Amino acid sequence: MNIVVEVLTEHTDLLALKGAWDCLAQEEPQALEGIDATGAFDWFETLRRAFPEAGDCRVVVARRGDEVLGLLPLVKTAQSRLGPVLGLITDQYCGRIAPLMKSADPQVWTALLRGADRAFPGWISLHMNLKAGHPSVRLALDEARQRGYDVQPGESLESPYFPLRASADEFKAGISKSVLQMLRTARNKFAKLGPIEFREYTRPEQAQELIELVLAVERQSWKHEAGTAITRQPRQEAFYRALFPHALETGLLYAAALWHEGRPIAHIFGTMRQQVFCCLKHSHCAEFDKLSPSYLLNDYAFGRLRDLGMISFDFMGRSEPHKLRWSDRNGSYVCQGLRLFNRTPKARLAGYIRRWHARLRSTDQKTKEEAAHHDE
Repeated sequence: MNIVVEVLTEHTDLLALKGAWDCLAQEEPQALEGIDATGAFDWFETLRRAFPEAGDCRVVVARRGDEVLGLLPLVKTAQSRLGPVLGLITDQYCGRIAPLMKSADPQVWTALLRGADRAFPGWISLHMNLKAGHPSVRLALDEARQRGYDVQPGESLESPYFPLRASADEFKAGISKSVLQMLRTARNKFAKLGPIEFREYTRPEQAQELIELVLAVERQSWKHEAGTAITRQPRQEAFYRALFPHALETGLLYAAALWHEGRPIAHIFGTMRQQVFCCLKHSHCAEFDKLSPSYLLNDYAFGRLRDLGMISFDFMGRSEPHKLRWSDRNGSYVCQGLRLFNRTPKARLAGYIRRWHARLRSTDQKTKEEAAHHDE
């Protein structure tokens, strides 16, 4: 039976895909070689609610009979003079994602690209941030090159993760001595300042309280002044306001906060899916820097996540020192930015121009480095 391709835009049709979509977005909880919650349907649904441009998404579906073989959720991110520039809708906010295919089948990927032509005629390029090494990613790149698409790499990001281990004692044995001492010191200092309380947020009716406390902590964090806090990123705030009620209702979200004398001073929240917790955000009020409130909250959350059946903690983001002190079994994965240029003459021109600009930047950087070395 031949593969049939369709392009869906109606919300009712998209909702009918949820079961098949989630089956394609399979996590791998041990080595994190799979697709995390940002590739699942509930994340897609939140993106559609949060971002105006995502409301015009077009989902390419490859089927054989009633069986869904692959999905490609596309959105137009820009309109260049040469034609539409596309992205995966999950690129608006993503982690470990890959082309959603039942198996690494070149015929399915070819069918999905054919569907992209139907969804956005004359498209120039498709940008994707993908989990490096995933079978679907390797297949997509190899097949695209063989079929004449121009594939150009973008920025890559390495992120850390670690196992939560079988028990609290086993996990504690892997924590660095400096962190254990920091935790003891923080508890002793807070004991003198007044009681602290850990609170969890797992119910839909807690969504409004959660977003308000998260924003309150973010405003008082170093991230606010640096411009990276949610309170300085309107798109992020809009996304989380849409995510919290929906994700708490579906059991996708876990959040916890540390309270001191009636006010929240630290928060952590992320997704729970297929035994993996992905940390979306964590922060604390800057005035408590010397008391290590985020470390205390992390220590609490790790234990609770283990109780909830999570076996791996994905820190997401960059591999910063503070993320690597919690375990002696840290692993990492890489997400790679990629841009796929279409096979049309206009797209080939756009690809050539991008390569030319990249060479110019590389040459300029090399010249600056040589000049700096000469000055020394």
